Amino acid sequence: MGLFSVIIDELEDALNSVLKQVDVAEQAKNVVQQSLGALVGPSWQGEGADAFQAECSEFIVAKIEEALGFTSQFTSGVNKTLDTLRELDDMLSNPIGAIGSIFGF
Repeated sequence: MGLFSVIIDELEDALNSVLKQVDVAEQAKNVVQQSLGALVGPSWQGEGADAFQAECSEFIVAKIEEALGFTSQFTSGVNKTLDTLRELDDMLSNPIGAIGSIFGF
């Protein structure tokens, strides 16, 4: 058990929670898009339908995609942090090996 193992475990748990929420947001976006496709087109046509679809796409779907983009960047940052902590944890767990790897031993 390394020095940072508790922090790593907590970060992994937090990341998994965020990823579950990303899945929920992705599913919500898909439902909205499917509902729009079912409503506009076969059932409702014309300028009003096109305007409604454009508004929904701009204000609902685009905002969900924006949130998904943020969470993607966030999870990428957390994963990089986790990688760095794991490397640091490995170095601190084996200081002789870490010093040897610095000097090419």
